[in-house]
Amino acid sequence: MKLVSLKNRVKLSELKPVRLLVIAAILHLSVAFIIFWIGRSSIAPNLFDSNGIAVSFAYDSVHYQLEAKSLADMLTRREIIAWLTASSQFHVKLYSRCFMLFGPWVGFNIIAVEPLNLLYYLAILCLVFRLGREIFGQHEGLLSATMIGLWPSFLLHTTQLLRDPLFIILMLLLVLIITRWLVKVYRLSDGLITGLSAAAVSLGLFLIRVDAWVIVQVAVFVAAGLVAIRQWNQRCILPGNVLGALLLLAAIVIIPQASTTILNRIGGNPIFSVTEQHLPLWQRITKRRQVSIETGVANAGSNLDTDVKLNSQVDVLQYLPRASEIGFFAPFPETWFRAGTRGGLPGRLLSGLETLVIYVVDLAACFSIWLMRRRLAVWLLVIIAVAGIIALGLVVVNVGTLYRMRYLFEMLLIVLGAKGLISLFSLICRSLSTEKLVYTERKPGAS
Repeated sequence: MKLVSLKNRVKLSELKPVRLLVIAAILHLSVAFIIFWIGRSSIAPNLFDSNGIAVSFAYDSVHYQLEAKSLADMLTRREIIAWLTASSQFHVKLYSRCFMLFGPWVGFNIIAVEPLNLLYYLAILCLVFRLGREIFGQHEGLLSATMIGLWPSFLLHTTQLLRDPLFIILMLLLVLIITRWLVKVYRLSDGLITGLSAAAVSLGLFLIRVDAWVIVQVAVFVAAGLVAIRQWNQRCILPGNVLGALLLLAAIVIIPQASTTILNRIGGNPIFSVTEQHLPLWQRITKRRQVSIETGVANAGSNLDTDVKLNSQVDVLQYLPRASEIGFFAPFPETWFRAGTRGGLPGRLLSGLETLVIYVVDLAACFSIWLMRRRLAVWLLVIIAVAGIIALGLVVVNVGTLYRMRYLFEMLLIVLGAKGLISLFSLICRSLSTEKLVYTERKPGAS
């Protein structure tokens, strides 16, 4: 059989993205209805309740569902001011709109919020595709989006009432905007638009997940540095790109100062106050880890290093290797075949299988980094992903929570890994084709 390259064998560029989105939408709708049917039928009550809420792996949704229902009642009674000033988190208020519109018809369950969750899911796939295409090409973008769209645990989580999908969308959008500063040349007007857009996205990230603000700061400072390196390498000034980066730098300085009133009225993370953003980084790590220990030990059975306290900068630095190990490799192989407290053995097997795939993708990402080491956009993804994963290893003691919060950073590595897999497969195909050509051209009896 004639060997062909991956791009000739699977002509991903001929597949219409709209058709793929329709397939993805059908998949997500099917999964949501199956989960709801399982919950309503009480087939697996330890996994899903009668509303389709995953009490095993997305227990936060139980609280968010009750809170969103209460907010929906406010909207039904036209208590708009009370709804706006409620202390609920922003994503809960969005879900309450779904409950107000669809709850009276289908009930206050995951089917009522499926329109919003489906939008989240498709938006994430679109952004991943655009990011992969921007840095590498059409094939890498489609492969990345396909891998994430078929990611089982991620697909299950996107059917619940969680804030993670909205955070992922905004963070991917921010990364896409600043990535374009590294691969495109903008006029001043375009730089103004992209800079203001990135600032608005950053504000949304601050309101939704203020405890992850340090990752946003890392992304912005790294992007600004890479924009400067790009101009140094090209020996020219890119005024539009510089303007966008400067506007975003100014935004991340101003937002924590000016958002106190907005955070109190619209809703934010109740764990971290705005004033704590002024503390040194190691103190914020200490506080966040302490909260994770206090809440994680009581509510879950998959905790790591709960006896480790980071009380100084030295403690944080000494714990970095262990934090990297936990962030990149947890759940560890010895736990893959042991029944979990909430998800049982099936949950552990699924997470183990996914973790094994993640190991392979991370290796492919390393290959991609080596091949594309001269591309600044590649280093942007690498630094954000590595910083985020290590940060999670520092502050999150529960493996289940870490697994869910790691989705965003693994998506960035998947974009890199898609390039590595395609390049590796192409190299193998070319090598085999060359060997076959040499074999067929060899004369009979030749030594």
